[in-house]
Amino acid sequence: GQYDPTGQVRYPIAAANPAKAGSYAVGVYAPDHRSVKVYTSDDFGATWKMAAPRPIPPSILFTTVKQAAVGYTGDGKVLVTWRAWRNTAAHNSFVAMLDGDAFGPTVKVTPTLSIDPPSSFDTWYNGDFLNWVTGNKTDAFVAFVYAPGGQNEDTWLARVPLTLLKG
Repeated sequence: GQYDPTGQVRYPIAAANPAKAGSYAVGVYAPDHRSVKVYTSDDFGATWKMAAPRPIPPSILFTTVKQAAVGYTGDGKVLVTWRAWRNTAAHNSFVAMLDGDAFGPTVKVTPTLSIDPPSSFDTWYNGDFLNWVTGNKTDAFVAFVYAPGGQNEDTWLARVPLTLLKG
């Protein structure tokens, strides 16, 4: 009941902490599809805490949030990435980091609005559904599909210094 199982990613995305056994994160989007949430456990899933990234900057227009995914930095901080869709064919991708009990800034990783090219609507093409995020002790790495100007949809990789994601 804490997430909406409709949409392109119909199940929560989970990650295991490489720095601490029994420490997990699950990323979901809220039932209204306007924000994402991250649930974390440090006791093998016996108890869970929830945290939400800071809002998307108000200057960035969007209607829905989808494709939430989580990962960890090498020293155990939780990373979350997601897409904010302006309409059914255009989106921006974001990343944020949970450090302790609160998220730092929400950072946009798409240089400009990504616009799905016409080929992505062909019946044989079922779309790209996930973003991926991982990190080391200095950077977050976000893989996302990007089509600047509606041309040449491709997978991009953003390197975001963790200093930009800290509170």
